[in-house]
Amino acid sequence: MIVVLGNLGDPAKPDGQTIRTKTVLESIQENYGKKDTVLFLDVGGKKLCKLFVNRRLLKQASCIVILPGRRAIGPMTAYLDFLKVSNKVVHVAIGGWLPVVTKENVSLQKREKTYRAILVQMASIRDSLCKQGFSNVSVFPNYRNVERTHIMMKTGDHAPQRFVFYSRVIKEKGVLQAIGAVKKCLSEGVDASLDIYGPVDEEMKNRINLEIKECEAIQYSGVLHGEEILPTLAKYDAMLFPTAYRGEGFPGAILEAMMAGLPVIATDWKYNGEIVKDGETGLLCKEQSISSVYEAIKRLRDDLDLYKRVCQGAYLEAEKYSRESVTKVLFETIDSL
Repeated sequence: MIVVLGNLGDPAKPDGQTIRTKTVLESIQENYGKKDTVLFLDVGGKKLCKLFVNRRLLKQASCIVILPGRRAIGPMTAYLDFLKVSNKVVHVAIGGWLPVVTKENVSLQKREKTYRAILVQMASIRDSLCKQGFSNVSVFPNYRNVERTHIMMKTGDHAPQRFVFYSRVIKEKGVLQAIGAVKKCLSEGVDASLDIYGPVDEEMKNRINLEIKECEAIQYSGVLHGEEILPTLAKYDAMLFPTAYRGEGFPGAILEAMMAGLPVIATDWKYNGEIVKDGETGLLCKEQSISSVYEAIKRLRDDLDLYKRVCQGAYLEAEKYSRESVTKVLFETIDSL
């Protein structure tokens, strides 16, 4: 029996944590569901109390896969330690915040070191944990359980003008910098448009509505789900992702953009530079800087050879993160239990 602990949140408002949890759960169910029992406990938010009423289930499980958020990791790992089941726990890390939290919390660090494995999204996250004395860490990048056989590589034979912002619509993800850069293009007579996709934070609703009213070239287009994501993104020329979000790891938005054949203009923030290689799979810019995003757009528009190169590079880079290649480390870890 494999028990998975995570948070699926509100399906109408997907975010990195809930999408990562759903993706990993689906892979485990598909790979093991025919011969083993795979049980999922949604322990997000106030539902964390489910841990305590499923004590016998957790003790009986042959493998426990956990995908805790930053607020849940403390109580979840403390309870698993109390049950003395740490040797069969596989922690699938979400985002890039784990090294920061374990460095600050010695008790959490000790508990995590007793787990069968910790699977993190980036090599540099693994290296940060290894510097803290961890020896049970492997790299398990972001991926998606979708095929992209219908997505073609972009030819890059015209200057990019249709841009997309695809993420949670919050200040920290850089939506205002994306809007400002496109407005700057328009003010200088450059054809450009921006469509915004993602659940909108309450604090941002009025600001986004105001921006849309002031500029017809900027539109909010709703929330994308499942199989509609790649074909929708593929309609655009490039993605703007000027994030400065503190918990950023391997952003799923970057992965899905590249899977759709889009080069990404992203901030050189956290681990973005390991995925978006400047001049090869996209362009890097400074965080919290409208002018830096604008200059990156201008680079692509002024140099068609560069645009063609990053279109091809983004499409090929995404092949490294196919479901088949990425999930090997997850399945090998579970099989060892």
